[in-house]
Amino acid sequence: MEYALTALIVVAFYHFIYESMIAPAARLKLRFKLFALRDRVRNLKRVCPQEFEDRHFFYLQDSLNTLIALLPRFDLVTLQRVASEIERNPELKARVTTRTALLDDCALVEVQKIRDASVEIGTRALTINSGGGWLVYVVPLLLLAIVHLAFYLGLSSWFSAVTRRIKAVISIPEADIEKVVPAPQYSA
Repeated sequence: MEYALTALIVVAFYHFIYESMIAPAARLKLRFKLFALRDRVRNLKRVCPQEFEDRHFFYLQDSLNTLIALLPRFDLVTLQRVASEIERNPELKARVTTRTALLDDCALVEVQKIRDASVEIGTRALTINSGGGWLVYVVPLLLLAIVHLAFYLGLSSWFSAVTRRIKAVISIPEADIEKVVPAPQYSA
């Protein structure tokens, strides 16, 4: 019985440290990287106004703004909620598909690098917000699930599906994301 109590105290302390220090610091670092990416987008528009079309510029900047706004609550639940809303709402699905295709087809190499970096940051935020605190519980089950999934479906298809969902979520306009995943309201 005392081993179970000791284990619970250790796990509670781990959660306290992770949720109050490690995760906020990691999110802040990602936030600063997103600000730097947004600055690169704005600078690229200033340097190459003819090659960097307005629609690419505005969609990419809005994509980064969406990720900045969603960063603290970008987790598996949010990803699933947005994915199901995209499937349920044909108008939103068409807008997301159009924006994702437009962002992915820009000819400027620097834009593609910024887009890839934003997807990577979204993946890191997803990991920080979903996985870090539950690491001690989920890792054994996750490893088993990944091995099982890799055996039956092939691991690359699973990762590409997650990457497609991340791209879809960060391609949603900021006004629409607030409808799907409203910001938490804190009362004083």
